[in-house]
Amino acid sequence: MRSELLAALVFALPLTAVAAAPAPTPLEAVTRTLGEDFGARLAVMLCAAPDRMTRDGGRQLRASRPDLPAAELDAFDARLAETAPRMHAACEERVAKLLAGEDGPRAQYVARLREALPAALAPREIEQLRTFLASPAGRHTEAVRRDVEGAAYEQVVPWAQQVAPGLYGELGMMLRADVGMPSPKAAAPPTPAIQAKLRNAAALGERCGPFYPDAARRAGEQGSVVLLVHLSDAGRVIGLLLEASSGYPSLDVAAAACVGANGEFEPLRINGAAVPSWQRMKWTWRLTE
Repeated sequence: MRSELLAALVFALPLTAVAAAPAPTPLEAVTRTLGEDFGARLAVMLCAAPDRMTRDGGRQLRASRPDLPAAELDAFDARLAETAPRMHAACEERVAKLLAGEDGPRAQYVARLREALPAALAPREIEQLRTFLASPAGRHTEAVRRDVEGAAYEQVVPWAQQVAPGLYGELGMMLRADVGMPSPKAAAPPTPAIQAKLRNAAALGERCGPFYPDAARRAGEQGSVVLLVHLSDAGRVIGLLLEASSGYPSLDVAAAACVGANGEFEPLRINGAAVPSWQRMKWTWRLTE
């Protein structure tokens, strides 16, 4: 068994030697190295936005959400700091896959270099570049790179605009999964300028009579309540907020209960089409009712 294995290895050695890829030419080696450098700088450009997500996220949250407790803000900062290296590595990995495409900007950049370098540098200088890009010949390379990159970046911008939504969307989901989201901000009450139009104003007065709290009647309490009514496109009440109190909580609650259960409204129409809206209405409790 041992001799058979040895024979198999000996037999495989020549095949391995034959199958080995030929050594790259000086021009191929140089363009490959510069292409990798170009791709690395593209990765820095594309990953700058995700890096800002984790670097500035906590500061932006503190500025936009002064209502959040300090402990929640500190915990958010800590989670951002923990996930930042993983986000950056994930971004670089995804950009590397995008750049590996045969029609991507790196491939186009390398193709341009293959044409530009032989025209600008002697074969001896290209040989020097292969072993030592910082050699005196590198001064010539910088001029070539500037010319080539000016045209290359014209192709990079539309390519980056094409790949960025998917890239940033995926990284954004990763960030939310790792860091979570802050508790939602309390919604500010809407301030509609539209006065609600009741379809059943007369009937609503009759139906709301039983809602007048007995204790409020006995105490002689009366007054006006201003409600913000959230209406569907059919005019149905789908939400209510109190904008101005009557001064008596029991009357405020009774007005919301009555209007919510019995109110029928004209929906808001824009260009003839009914749409959901917030509208304002005033309801007054009088003891004569």
